[in-house]
Amino acid sequence: MIFLFITQTQAQTENIRSFKMNFYPEQRLKCETTTCLPFLKTVTLNIRQCQFKCLEQIQCTVINFQKINFTCQLFHINNILNLNNYLESYLQTSTMIVTYDYRISSEPISTSRTTTITSSTSTNTINSRNCSNMTVLLGRNIPRGDIISQSSMTFTQCCNLCLSTINCRGFSWIWSNHTNPGSRNQCWIKANITSFESDSIDSAYFPV
Repeated sequence: MIFLFITQTQAQTENIRSFKMNFYPEQRLKCETTTCLPFLKTVTLNIRQCQFKCLEQIQCTVINFQKINFTCQLFHINNILNLNNYLESYLQTSTMIVTYDYRISSEPISTSRTTTITSSTSTNTINSRNCSNMTVLLGRNIPRGDIISQSSMTFTQCCNLCLSTINCRGFSWIWSNHTNPGSRNQCWIKANITSFESDSIDSAYFPV
């Protein structure tokens, strides 16, 4: 889950918008169940800039980001109740859906602009992790497909272990504040990537 916050001042009025988003890697919107026409289509340098584009557009409720060509698509879709009916597997594309939206328009103040971006926990921020040319997923676990595991590791050490392990396709690193104390800081090296699950775990994998 991603939390975004932005404060904008235009003319003499300050507008504040924040929202939480659910992140769905390797999935996109189904054309059969929703409109496939975004109200905004642009190119951004990375997925974070695409998230900021959505944050700046009040009507934005869904993002599709295509990693292969850096295409950022913004959609306005209301009342998405059963996400399984709206998403389908699709490589190199990530979908993000707004789950909570909060806006404030305050009294006139001096002109300014501040922007911050964090994840839903203070200890895990967007783009705070990287590992070679691997795709990093915060708050997502790669179930099954284990080669080896090792305890008392940092995310960086887990990354280096994967890079030095033959047939490593990715890894999962368990947060140091995980609800299961016995699992904290464990590193799991993966030979196969078949799915992802939400958890207090950061993962990375080599794109297909």
